[in-house]
Amino acid sequence: MKASEFDKNFDEGCDIQNVLDLSKAKRNTRKEPSTTAKLSAEETAIIEYLESDSAVSVDNVENEKKRYAQITRSQMSKANQRGINQHEHSKNKY
Repeated sequence: MKASEFDKNFDEGCDIQNVLDLSKAKRNTRKEPSTTAKLSAEETAIIEYLESDSAVSVDNVENEKKRYAQITRSQMSKANQRGINQHEHSKNKY
């Protein structure tokens, strides 16, 4: 059987097991190596967004990146302000 005929039968949903020689088939027992990647918080947020159902287009990804950057800047600004307030409070204490 030619590959094109096999592909056609497969695509049409025909039973192809009768044309396969399973006597020589082997199971792959090799384990895939694991990898670890260190990602920034922004990269992690983008990946989580892309894996969610919300990711529809590149425009959505760009908007999400901007939104995340605004949130991060806002959180950093609040943390910096708390640090300044704590420093001024400690100066006045002594």
